[in-house]
Amino acid sequence: MHGVLEQVPATVELAEDHASRKGGEPAKKGAVGHPRKTEIFWDCANTDRVLADMGRLEVPYRVLLDMAFRKFVNRACKALACSALPLTSVAHPADSANRSIFVQGTIWGFVADPINFHPEDFIFVNARRCRNDALQAAGIAMQPVRVDHHGFHVRRELRELSRNEGERKWRKQDAGVDVALTARLMRRCLADDHPDAVLLVSGDCDFVPVLQEIMGTCPQITVGVASFRSRLSSVYWPDNRLGIRWHVKPIVMDYFLSGRAAVSA
Repeated sequence: MHGVLEQVPATVELAEDHASRKGGEPAKKGAVGHPRKTEIFWDCANTDRVLADMGRLEVPYRVLLDMAFRKFVNRACKALACSALPLTSVAHPADSANRSIFVQGTIWGFVADPINFHPEDFIFVNARRCRNDALQAAGIAMQPVRVDHHGFHVRRELRELSRNEGERKWRKQDAGVDVALTARLMRRCLADDHPDAVLLVSGDCDFVPVLQEIMGTCPQITVGVASFRSRLSSVYWPDNRLGIRWHVKPIVMDYFLSGRAAVSA
């Protein structure tokens, strides 16, 4: 693989240890514990566009997601130690010594699956489907959303070419991936076996309403966002003009590609 892709050390800091080093009171190990299971909701198209623009399509996606998860864990634990986040009432008596450690749950990957597309895009679409199969085999629960292109191009550059040259009537296809991700995210957060934390790997501001709804309806669930800087909406930063107070500072994934993965952004 070309370029630098530095692994984040697997240093999952306990909230009580962080508080002790800061001179504060360590978290009590009573009936109330810290979040453990974290589910990741990944907007594949959002990441694909950024890596394509950067010429970094060779980056292994699973490694990238694992690095985002580890950075999220470190920040969430520190936020919990400062009492900035609500604690969950889920108890784990069988594992009381390590109950404060976040563990990675299901990784949901949402991607468009084109059908009825232009014949020139067959190789491109087939390569994407093979990529999705490989991600499924790597342990990511891929959720393909079928999109009918009505004979038009799938690739962005060919769509633009067709539109500019007026070869045929061009129309934008709404994949509905964001809606599918939102539906699954809400379904999981409202389920009886809901995760203790969710990490959204996308910087689109379209997800702000659903994340606000989760923080209001399910206050026991810790919410985090990870994205590349070019795709990260300003509304996810602490000083956003909407006055939204996010649980965890957004994770900027550009550092993972520049060799600054271990640097706290």
